[in-house]
Amino acid sequence: MTTDQTKIIIVTANQSLIEQICSNNIANTQVLDVTNNEQNCSAINGDNIISNLAFLAQLSDGSSKNERIYKRALDSTDRSGEKPAKVSKKPMICAICGGRAIGYNYNVSSCSSCKAFFRRHVNQSLDEMQCLLGQNQCSLSHETRRRKCQKCRLHRCFEAGMKKEFMFSEEEKERRRKHCEEKRNASLISNVESVPEISLNGNEQFVETENDINWNGIEDISWEILSIEDWLIVESVRRSFLTTFETEDIPSLNFDVADTSSALMELSQFSHSITLRFISFIREINEFHNLHIDDRFSLVKYNIHLLSMIWKCFYYKPIDTRCSNEHFIKLRRFFALCGVSEDIQRTLNNLVLSLVELTKQDSATLSLLTMILIFSHGISMNDDESPLKDSAAVYRAQLHYTDLFEKHLNSKYDELQVIQQLTLLLTLILRMQSICKQLRELYQAQYLSYNLVDKVIPLLQTTLDISST
Repeated sequence: MTTDQTKIIIVTANQSLIEQICSNNIANTQVLDVTNNEQNCSAINGDNIISNLAFLAQLSDGSSKNERIYKRALDSTDRSGEKPAKVSKKPMICAICGGRAIGYNYNVSSCSSCKAFFRRHVNQSLDEMQCLLGQNQCSLSHETRRRKCQKCRLHRCFEAGMKKEFMFSEEEKERRRKHCEEKRNASLISNVESVPEISLNGNEQFVETENDINWNGIEDISWEILSIEDWLIVESVRRSFLTTFETEDIPSLNFDVADTSSALMELSQFSHSITLRFISFIREINEFHNLHIDDRFSLVKYNIHLLSMIWKCFYYKPIDTRCSNEHFIKLRRFFALCGVSEDIQRTLNNLVLSLVELTKQDSATLSLLTMILIFSHGISMNDDESPLKDSAAVYRAQLHYTDLFEKHLNSKYDELQVIQQLTLLLTLILRMQSICKQLRELYQAQYLSYNLVDKVIPLLQTTLDISST
């Protein structure tokens, strides 16, 4: 196409016009059907409108135009699925007295007063207690200022669903704390550099997850630390994460390539698929959606490489036919063709194993960690990363999810375990930064030296910050 030719995009629902264009076989013409996964006159396939936009980016010259297209893609509404409902901010009501609840206590939404009352009187027998009015129908409303009937109040606690089994004696609490500490310290105290062979026996609940609300283990959550509003936000993010990544069509690499150019092109297709999934996930997050469009684009462009470590951790399976010796031989050969040394491969593998061991592949932990990383401006260690338009908004979003992440850990583990986990996690993130920077610079050099930039999918050109112009 010469410089004086004009590029035109026609958006139409006229089927006869589409068929006419297809039948004429006009040169330099492509027909994209954004309502279907099958393309009319194109070999391009896509899961949604964003993947079609990846081809539309080829209509422009230069990375700057590609960037504008992807900014619009991030700014558009994804019609392939409904966004999760926003979490309601209505205050919870105590099931005992009707006052404002602080969260779920002993299996029931309750206020601090009713929670404390149940804890003090749970071992008393209702038959030995006397009703103040003798009718067993005393008013328990929080608006009532007079002394409440203890028998009616305790009866109401049990009637609402409070469970004595959810309480622990001091001896049981200490025994339970020591048991959890001994169980988890076996892995947490181990050196991060040398991770032992991982077995998921006893940890399958972290791998086999559901897209529905995760009620399993909810009794172990400390609602004094993680409020029900916080938990609902965490659960919403977790479900969005699973909806995006827990699918049957898991992207995989084709190792049967003959040379470096073929390996690099296969890697670009694979990276493109993973990147689109992360974009699909984070676009569902309100805090990300409300950012300035330039900031959204910049955060995705520079932080997406670090997020790939989360993906590797989530899909890691220690017992798998794909993890045979033959698989690892092909894997090493493939990345060797891409220019990745065995030392870098070994470091990358150890990092993934460490992340698996630390997070137990818990979808809530990984989804919150993804949120923290995507809102971390400058974490890519790229000198070309531009300043944010609204750094305060990005910082607030990062602080919000960091706070949720810490509450999530504190609601499940004791203080010492949380400190140990956060310390190891920070160490891992620092090492992840370093290896991702090395890989980004290596791939930049490889695609440029093998003159493959024009063949690379525009989205990868953008994230690697490479251009033929």
